[in-house]
Amino acid sequence: MKWLIGIKVSVREPSSHIKTKYNTSMKTSLRSFSLCLASLVIGTHAQAALVAGWDFSQFSQSGANSVDGSSFSGAGKTEATFTDFLSPPADVGASVFGSIYYDGSFGSTNVAPNQFNASIAPASGNLESSKVQTAEGYPFNDSLNNLFVSGQIFTNDLSLGVQSDASIVFEADLSASSGVGSSWYVEFAAKDLNDGGSSTISWEVSVDGSSYTALSVTTTTSPVDSSYVVNDEGVLNGSAKAYFKATITGIDTQLLIDNVGIHTGGSSWAGFPVDGNGYADTNGWLGFVNVDLAPWYYAFNLDTFMYIPEEPAAGEGFWAYIIKNGSSSNTGTVWGGYGDPDADDWIDADNWIGFFNISSAPYLYVFGNADARGGIDTFIYAPEPTAGFAGMWAYVFPPVE
Repeated sequence: MKWLIGIKVSVREPSSHIKTKYNTSMKTSLRSFSLCLASLVIGTHAQAALVAGWDFSQFSQSGANSVDGSSFSGAGKTEATFTDFLSPPADVGASVFGSIYYDGSFGSTNVAPNQFNASIAPASGNLESSKVQTAEGYPFNDSLNNLFVSGQIFTNDLSLGVQSDASIVFEADLSASSGVGSSWYVEFAAKDLNDGGSSTISWEVSVDGSSYTALSVTTTTSPVDSSYVVNDEGVLNGSAKAYFKATITGIDTQLLIDNVGIHTGGSSWAGFPVDGNGYADTNGWLGFVNVDLAPWYYAFNLDTFMYIPEEPAAGEGFWAYIIKNGSSSNTGTVWGGYGDPDADDWIDADNWIGFFNISSAPYLYVFGNADARGGIDTFIYAPEPTAGFAGMWAYVFPPVE
C-alpha cells in the first residue's frame, strides 16, 4: 500500500505473462500498428438498444407539464418519444417503451405536476453534452421533424427543470417487444444552475418499480453542461422492465436534465457501458475510451492509443503502454524532456497526459481536462522515460473518489 498526497493506493506489479508478451511482441505490434494509424477509422461496435428516450420537446412551454397546450392531462408521467424498436426511432409510439415519473408513481415524488411552475416542469433551452444516438444514427436534436410527423404537437427546445429536492423514476419497458434486457444503463445530460454549487443524485434500480436496490454510484452534477452514464451493476439482468430511481438533493436554484436514454444489451469496459460507436464514457477518469481495437484502446482525452493487455474490472486500475501523442513536444531536460517543473513540481505535457505532479515520482498525479482533449484525472505509476521516448508503460490507478 502507498500513500499519495494523502490517498492510500495499491500497485500490482505486471504479471509475468504481460512482461513476456511485451518483450516478445511489442516491437512488432508497434511497427505494424504505426502503419495503420494514419488511415484508421474507428469501427462499429455491438450496439446497445435504446429502449426509451426523451428530449422533452413535446411540452407546450416552459413551466407547463402539458403536451397539448390546453390541459395537464397525464402530467407527471412523461412518455418516451424515442426507441430503437420503431423506425424511425423518433416516434410518439415510443410511449409504450417507457415513461418518466414525478407524480408519486413507483416511488417518485408527487410534485403536484398538474399546475403551472410545478417544482418539476419543462424549462427553456437544450443541453448538448449527452449525444444520445438512435440505431439509425440520428441524435435526438436532429429528429424533431420525425416527431412532428408521428403526431407530436409541439417540438420545442426544452429540458426538464428540477427546482427542489425530489425523487424521479425513469422507466423502460420491453414488454411490447416480448424481450428481456441485460446490462441496462441510463445516460443523460445535466446542468446545475446553483451559484457555483452542485447537486447530488443517488441511484436505486428495480425490476418492478416497488422493491429497489441501491447502486454504489452517486452522481454529482456541476454548473457545466455535462453527460453522465449510470449502469445497473447487473441488478436488472433478465428483466423486461427497468426502473432507475434518481433521488436528487442539494438543489439551490434549479437542476436541468435533458436527452435521457435508457439502453440495454450493450457491453462494458472497466464497468462503464460501451455505446454503439464503441466508446465507454469514463467521465472524469479517462474521458471517452474506444474499445473496438482491443487490446489497443483509443483514449480521446490523450488523443492517442493505449495498449492494455488485461481489461480492468470495474473500480480497478490497470497496466498500459501509452503511446506518446505526436502533437506534444518534449524539448526540455526533465522527465522525458518535458521541461522544468514549476515551484510546486507541476509539469505540462502539452496535449498528452495534461499537467502532472512529480513531487512523489515515480507516482504521478495527472490532472487533465476531462471535458476536452488534454489529459486525464488520476494517479499513475510511471518511471521516468528517456528523452525522445515513443511511449511508456504506466500503472493507471482507479478513479479518484
